[in-house]
Amino acid sequence: MQKFSPSLDKANFALKPMQNDARRQLLDLLDTVRGKKALVLEPHFVQPLGFIVDALTLKEHGVEMFCVLESHPGVISALVERGVRHLVYLFHSRIEAVQAAVTHITMCRDLGANFDYTSLIMPRKMKTCELLLDNAGLLGDVSVRGCPLNWIPLEEDIISLEAPEAFKELAVEGDTSCLWDIAHALTALQSSRGAIPHIKGKGIWASRVHKIMSRMKNELGGAAPAPGGSDGGIDTLILLDRSVDMVTPMCTQLTYEGLLDEILGLNYGQIRTTIDQSSSIGGGGAGAGALPSPSTASSSKNPDKKVSGLTSADPVFHATRDLFYVGARKWLNETLRSIQQFKDVGMAGADISQLKGFVAELKDKFARIPLHTSLTEQLGEALRAPSFAVRQRIEAALLDEQDDFAAIEDVIAQGEDLLPLLRLLCLYCTVHGGIPKKHWDSLRRDLVNTYGHGQLITLRALGKAGLLQRRDGKKKRIFCCRQACFEAADAGRRDCG
Repeated sequence: MQKFSPSLDKANFALKPMQNDARRQLLDLLDTVRGKKALVLEPHFVQPLGFIVDALTLKEHGVEMFCVLESHPGVISALVERGVRHLVYLFHSRIEAVQAAVTHITMCRDLGANFDYTSLIMPRKMKTCELLLDNAGLLGDVSVRGCPLNWIPLEEDIISLEAPEAFKELAVEGDTSCLWDIAHALTALQSSRGAIPHIKGKGIWASRVHKIMSRMKNELGGAAPAPGGSDGGIDTLILLDRSVDMVTPMCTQLTYEGLLDEILGLNYGQIRTTIDQSSSIGGGGAGAGALPSPSTASSSKNPDKKVSGLTSADPVFHATRDLFYVGARKWLNETLRSIQQFKDVGMAGADISQLKGFVAELKDKFARIPLHTSLTEQLGEALRAPSFAVRQRIEAALLDEQDDFAAIEDVIAQGEDLLPLLRLLCLYCTVHGGIPKKHWDSLRRDLVNTYGHGQLITLRALGKAGLLQRRDGKKKRIFCCRQACFEAADAGRRDCG
């Protein structure tokens, strides 16, 4: 597991057994492939896998090397030199992932590498995967198996299916297969923790997931799980469509943790920093048993960048993550001041128990404070940038339902980063019901001229998802209407059905 991984033993909901089950399922599948093997992963799944199993455990089960699906030919030569005979591909049942695996296998064969190939497809094997392998002429050379990895505990109160493409598949591509996977994962969760007595939801997709779950329960018949809400199980499940609230993800996160994610990039409890953390315990890195990730690989090439762990296991981060930036800085300053005061004044008259408490606090907090002090300084520089202030002003105006489209046009003219700009445009559309017809053509033209013709594909995808559309008529008070619907739903909730 990663260094500074959250302690799941402290979770209110028993997550350790869930983690152990996922680890056992994966290791059992790997053990069916005998001999030295390399594990080939999707780039985005390298870090989540570290929450299930560490590199040392995988090595005990015959995994000699790790690589990603985008590996270059030089990696194949290294695999041959290490005596690897089997390549085990672990990826999700998405067409893009299968095509990447096909390309990787074809590259190995073109280089003359004599490997045995096994594909472990999460969370289940699908006919589409086998069809793509068959069309490439590889199905006879590849052993295809399902890998039922569903829930991955990321924090003491967060479990994830790690399906980052789910919204795109539903809203843009019209692929609803992920709904079956979600329903199956929730049904499996009930099989191990007891049936959930109360299921509520909002949205078309939430309703479909509930219907699939009901059908699966009926198919189980007498094998259906008994209710588990009263004895430590789950009492209530709330299913929400992402489309229920498209305002929140378009706004800038303003908590300490949120700003770290927005500005520096916080991924699966890891962040790349430009400071020397030699004074921190263990350097705050990923740890000797952690899986190598794209971030750690690139940081090793750049000595100025180091990877730090930021989870609830970090006492400083645990105390400050949900505070606003100013509150986090205040907490750090007050903690440093109290430690320094005790060191200067209180140690002389302290008894043994007080000294032990001080040493414990010094070990838990003070060793991590230099890291967080540096992070807050880096955040402060970014927050003082004029572009950040402009973005905050536009967001505040839009949330007050003001029509500030001219300010967004100025952001485009200045060539600011594309992603924050698209979030502003999507927020404008959500609040005002679309881009006014008089601005639509000029907006598309300015985006293409500033950011390139490739953004036409992005605009088309956002349009299909209903996030960026033209408004032909008068402004609709969609934001207020949705807010009223939420309040009405809260006042009289009903079970999905």
